[in-house]
Amino acid sequence: MPARRTSRSERTRARRRRRPHAKGVLALLGGLSSVALAAVLFALLPGTVEDERAYASALLCTTPWALPEEECVRTEPYTVMKIYIQGGRGASYWAKVEDQAHGRRHVDFDGDEPLLRRLRVGDQVNAHVWRGDITAVSRRELIQATGGDPQGAPLYDIAAALACTVLGGLGLTAAWWWLRCTEACLAGHPRGLRMAGWIAMGLVADACGHPVDAALARRALLAAPDRLGLSCPSRARCCPCRPASQ
Repeated sequence: MPARRTSRSERTRARRRRRPHAKGVLALLGGLSSVALAAVLFALLPGTVEDERAYASALLCTTPWALPEEECVRTEPYTVMKIYIQGGRGASYWAKVEDQAHGRRHVDFDGDEPLLRRLRVGDQVNAHVWRGDITAVSRRELIQATGGDPQGAPLYDIAAALACTVLGGLGLTAAWWWLRCTEACLAGHPRGLRMAGWIAMGLVADACGHPVDAALARRALLAAPDRLGLSCPSRARCCPCRPASQ
């Protein structure tokens, strides 16, 4: 009996089904990568918190010479050699300072206030050094923290970890829909998946702006699947790709 030739509509349908499968694989890989990155950030968090506490309790150095990885804060004079300020998209703020003992050093800042924009090449500044890193720069009554300041770093790590967790969860959810509910995805993005996407984007934005509040919002996300219809006690309930009778 000769094999039945596949019609053009069947071939078109097969090609359409492969697209959600490819999206599902990409979403699965992206979700797993985001979750793995979040796990790494959470694993590094205790060390970041310990550094913040050690810096907050550090005393001023009393010895006239610097020691490697010393726990005290030392003030050293530097001369400003170069200043770079660029705002807007791709903002960058940094300065190059130099002294005879340590040579030229590159110092990053989060912004140009309150000190950087008031500096000029040739100005004498005081660098606050902790464990070999310049954590702040001061001149007269003004002082500005640098990118090496450990204070507040745990909040940024928490925000990044929560954002990766939320994006990873969204990626895994999307992968489940695209791989298990292909027909429903071909008919249009399921309502539950769209709502999960909007909630995830809101939580990521909140994590970037308010890391502590994002921790509370993350708890709400964990309870969201039941409300969104993403929990799956039966295939017929959450996967509309086939009628319930089948």
